[in-house]
This record gives sequence, structure tokens and C-alpha cells, in this order.
Amino acid sequence: MLILALADLLWGILIVALQIRSTIRNRKIRIIDFSNLMISFVYGFLPAIILFRTAEGTSVYSIDTSPRGIWLLALSTALSVLLYGMLNLGYHGTRARRRMVDRSRHATEISGLIMLAIGLISLVLWTRADGGVMTFIRHADGIRSGQYHLSNPFAFLQHVTRILILAGYILVSVWIQKKGVTGKVKWLIPCVMSVVGAFLFIFCWDSRTAFGFFVLAVILIHVEYRIAEKHKSVESELIKLAVILVAVLLLMVASQPIMNYFRGKTGSGSVKSMWLLDI
Repeated sequence: MLILALADLLWGILIVALQIRSTIRNRKIRIIDFSNLMISFVYGFLPAIILFRTAEGTSVYSIDTSPRGIWLLALSTALSVLLYGMLNLGYHGTRARRRMVDRSRHATEISGLIMLAIGLISLVLWTRADGGVMTFIRHADGIRSGQYHLSNPFAFLQHVTRILILAGYILVSVWIQKKGVTGKVKWLIPCVMSVVGAFLFIFCWDSRTAFGFFVLAVILIHVEYRIAEKHKSVESELIKLAVILVAVLLLMVASQPIMNYFRGKTGSGSVKSMWLLDI
């Protein structure tokens, strides 16, 4: 088990190292880089943490540690290597054969606003069965675990409301790239609304993983802008990013007390509960 945990950890570190090398060489952070970082977390760091804690007897997860169970976990790691290779081969091969069409900035801005409107309407309809967004957030952990039963004919809108996260990415990017005070002020309100909407959805969804990835993605968008548009030193930006990554990981692990605060709960945000990694 410890050998597999170490292998998963090294696999995650290898992907991150390759992405750092790619960013320095290309001076940009691309969509494929986001995908690769997600693979490093989901199939590298997260399984490693769970396996290490299982070996210590402190994991909140119950996993099969029999020889068959370990073999299946090893197979999952091997398949993630195949997934990483096929994903990057397909991306770079397609990019070499076909020129990607740039979408106009205006179309991007309109798309972000439409997504924001759809997401906010869906959020209101999805949570109204429990008396509104804030009430829904207080019961989110119970709803997710099945301990709080709610008759909600609009429960399917949870899938539509996810669009708020994408709207957040787009409108934050639009606001960052605006030049001049007028452009910044004009897009500040949509940007703030999209970020607030994304966090409200994440709290309703009760997902620490989504919380961490959203914060990380916003930071990466800002770093990309500083490297590509402001021509900042790639090396210095990556050093700052490494520090931020550690902070985001700690924030993601410790986000349960934050969610509990919005639910109006106290007493469940102890240091011990912060490290249970119930994501």
C-alpha cells in the first residue's frame, strides 16, 4: 500500500513538473494545463493522501486493502497514465493539424453574461424548495449525505446551476483583461456577481474540491494574464504560484469550517475535523 501511495505521489509531482516546464517554455497557461493539473490531483495527490492515511488508520474513507483491492487501485493509476498520454497526444496532434478559430472578445463577454443569468435563475429555482439559498446552504451537507430529505421538483437544476462556475471563469478573465478605469468599473459588478454566484453554488453543492479548484482556476487566470500580457518573469510567477498552490490546498482542506460558518453551525470546525479530507 505504501509503495502504491508513493507511486501516486510521484505521479502527481511528475505531472506538475511537466506543466511547469511547459509554462516556462510557452509563456502561457493553456486549457490543457488545467486538465493535466486536475489529473495530477485526482489520480496522484488525492489517492496518495488517502492511502497514506489508510496505512496510518486515520482515513475517513473505507477502501479495499486486500490484494485485489490494491491491484485495482494500481490499475487505476496505470489507466490515469494512459489517460494523460492520450489526452495530451490528442490535444497537441489536433492543434498541429488544424488552426483553432479565435472567438471574438465581444462574443465571449455576451456568453459570460448569458451563463451568469441562466445560472442565477437556476440557483434560485433549485433552492426555493428549502426556503431560499441561505437556508439550502445550511442543509447542504445533510442533503448531500441523504440525511436531510427534501421534496424538490427542481432538483435537476443543480446540473444547470453548475454553469455559474464557468461564468465565473469567463467574467473574471474578461474583467482582468479590461484596460482603463472605465472598462474595469463597467465589468466589476458582473465579475463580482459571477464569483459570488459560483461560491453560492459550491456551498449549496457542499464540495470542498470544487471550492479549491475554483480558487485555483481564478489564480491561474490571473497568472496567465501577468505572463502573457504583462510580460512578467515566468520563473518568478511560478514561484509565487507554488506558494499559492500550497495555500489553496490548505484552504481546501480547511474549508469545512468556512462552509459551516455560512450554515450557521459552530463546534464542527475544530482543527481535527479540518484534516479529515471529506471532499
